Amino acid sequence: MNICPVCNSLRIQSTIVLYKNQYVKHGKQYEFEIPNVPALICDDCKETFLTYEADDIIDQYLRNIPS
Repeated sequence: MNICPVCNSLRIQSTIVLYKNQYVKHGKQYEFEIPNVPALICDDCKETFLTYEADDIIDQYLRNIPS
């Protein structure tokens, strides 16, 4: 059972998001996007949060960035 970490609601839905973020490598900042990342969204407060599967997808993406 999933519980919203913001409002403690049990009304959580699975969704797919476009994940956008930034990272710094060799002192330079880069932006990146990963499509179709699984996430959860709270029906009550609308907070979106990532799943463990999403963490794995993001980690794999970042590991595969060339030096």
